[in-house]
Amino acid sequence: MKKLIATLLATLAMGTACAEDRIVIDYSDVDIGTPAGASVLYQRIVNASQEVCHQESVLGLNGYFIWRKCVRDAISRAVSNVDNPLVTARHHGDTPGTLYSSRATTK
Repeated sequence: MKKLIATLLATLAMGTACAEDRIVIDYSDVDIGTPAGASVLYQRIVNASQEVCHQESVLGLNGYFIWRKCVRDAISRAVSNVDNPLVTARHHGDTPGTLYSSRATTK
């Protein structure tokens, strides 16, 4: 069964509290060998990262920037854990028309 276990760390700006949360993303229903499948998994990673990185509203603008960094870092770690060229390309902003399957022989 295909599952991505992403360890996402969220560090609060105030104090030395560090919360470690894990979310398991099941992608057994997705073919990540296709651009569409890679996009589906990438969106699941983004959603899970936003969920696991808790945004504290009392921290105001500074809290928002900390939250955004947590989300970016969590997405990067999860994409690295998947280790799939199409998911990595999607992470780097390549559009579906420029993503290639390992089975593709031409553009």
